[in-house]
Amino acid sequence: MSSHPLFALLKSQRLPHGIIWIDSDVVALAGFIKTLLCQARSAQEFHACGHCKACLLTQSEAGHPDVNWLKPEGKLHLIKIDQVREVIEFLSKSAQQGGYKVIVFENAEGLNIAAQNALLKSLEEPSANSLLVLQTTYPHLLLPTIKSRCQIFINKQEKTCNVPQIVHEFIDALSLDFNPIAVTTKFKEASLEILFNGWYEFLYEILKFQQGLTISNAWHSWRISIESAAHASPQKLCRFMDELIYLKSLLHKKIALNSQALLERALIEWKNL
Repeated sequence: MSSHPLFALLKSQRLPHGIIWIDSDVVALAGFIKTLLCQARSAQEFHACGHCKACLLTQSEAGHPDVNWLKPEGKLHLIKIDQVREVIEFLSKSAQQGGYKVIVFENAEGLNIAAQNALLKSLEEPSANSLLVLQTTYPHLLLPTIKSRCQIFINKQEKTCNVPQIVHEFIDALSLDFNPIAVTTKFKEASLEILFNGWYEFLYEILKFQQGLTISNAWHSWRISIESAAHASPQKLCRFMDELIYLKSLLHKKIALNSQALLERALIEWKNL
């Protein structure tokens, strides 16, 4: 496990305050945190002893008091701003065991827009010996302002997030004065998860444009569509993003879904922005 890229940070003694870990392996992440907090580990060792107080706390049911591990919850499958405010308060306090204070957002794509914005100050002005980790396999769902303030690590075995051709065709369909029912019919065989992820990324490019930031190279062909959609208010765009997160969360639940109805619902809301 010590060959995991996160351990290279310990060895270099250049551990940043913010990390985006693009990897589905949360077991390796938990092992890294245990090693980081181990009180018996020497500066030349990169594994946890398993016997010190910190290791025993990490292994206990209650968990280590200096680690706060959050996951999306509720029917919207979100990490909400109130939870973020609580962990920001947690970071402002001294570590109980005298080492690092660690916050992990598992499936960090579940952070809604307001929650991500609330994290910015903690990333810009981090407290001493603090580490904030955002674990995700959907990094394109994180705000550019978040990504610019974190060190990004990618597991090379994970699939990279390319924009599929079907998403290009879908965005082209939205750029016209479209009919939601006609577009739904055209894409009825497409994966809703792929469409929603691509749509989400398109929305982030719109928000970047509104903020005067450079559009990603992959989206330059849709600059006119982005400029046109940027006339919508940021508040409405953010609310629509949260709606997409909710609809996407339904796809992962073991319930019968009418995928065409979900897509049509989203398209109608988009048309009415």
